[in-house]
Amino acid sequence: ASRLFRAHHDVLLVARSPEAAGRLSREGVRVDEIDGRAGARLRIPATDGSHALPMELVLICVKAFDTSTAVRQAAGLVGTETIVVSLQNGIGNAERLAENIPAERIVCAVTGSGGVRLQPGHVRHAGDGPTYVAPWAPAGRAAAAQVATVLADAGMEARVAANPQSVIWSKAVLNAGINPVTALGGFPNGAI
Repeated sequence: ASRLFRAHHDVLLVARSPEAAGRLSREGVRVDEIDGRAGARLRIPATDGSHALPMELVLICVKAFDTSTAVRQAAGLVGTETIVVSLQNGIGNAERLAENIPAERIVCAVTGSGGVRLQPGHVRHAGDGPTYVAPWAPAGRAAAAQVATVLADAGMEARVAANPQSVIWSKAVLNAGINPVTALGGFPNGAI
């Protein structure tokens, strides 16, 4: 959100509650840099989803078990032309999106960039890596290309992939190898 906002895109955050949305709108979002420099607070508007208008892109960036709830909460943001992006780890997210959104408007994305949530609205940028986007359906190739362009405009390395299953499963396999090692070793996955 902060990268898109700094690149002058219209950004609206959807929070879980009116209180959380109000706090984000008042206090802003802060992303500290990898090198430890404190980031500036950005006043990005937030909503709980109850007063929203359709957007060009909706990025779903929640844990896999929260996907269905997030889609319901952001329903007011999804119009007839909206592209919905699952920028998530895990399996089954696109299938959940496809329960309510036409397959040609769903884009799957995984990223090698990372962050650590320090507190609500405050994140430390922990690593850079490419973001792969792929259309959920062959008819969505233009949508995937549009998403990659927007992410690249915001300073992210974005690559379009043809096969969404390859993108999703590659990240799942990577996480399945790294996460247990970090849990057993007691250190952040960025240390691997």
